[in-house]
Amino acid sequence: DEFTSKDMQVRTAVLRATFLHLGIIEATDGNAALSSALEVFAVNSQEGSKMGGPKAKIISDSDVPIIKECVAISMSSLAGVVVQDGGTNVVVPGSLGIASATA
Repeated sequence: DEFTSKDMQVRTAVLRATFLHLGIIEATDGNAALSSALEVFAVNSQEGSKMGGPKAKIISDSDVPIIKECVAISMSSLAGVVVQDGGTNVVVPGSLGIASATA
């Protein structure tokens, strides 16, 4: 969710964590160092392509609970993986933007 959030504070935090991890910025750099990178969020990356148009609905709302259940059952047994919200989200070890895989 943090990579697709519309919340610019969340996007900034994820981008900061990514850039720090990659060595692009230093921990002491302010958010101004991220401003040009954050500008890409102002544009739909799929604009002008077939992917930018209306999407066909593949999964019905009635399918979602069983998909979440399958995710919760299958992923919870993997070492270091944390299943959140009954299968809505899965946190894997080393995920960017996640303080710890126990949250």
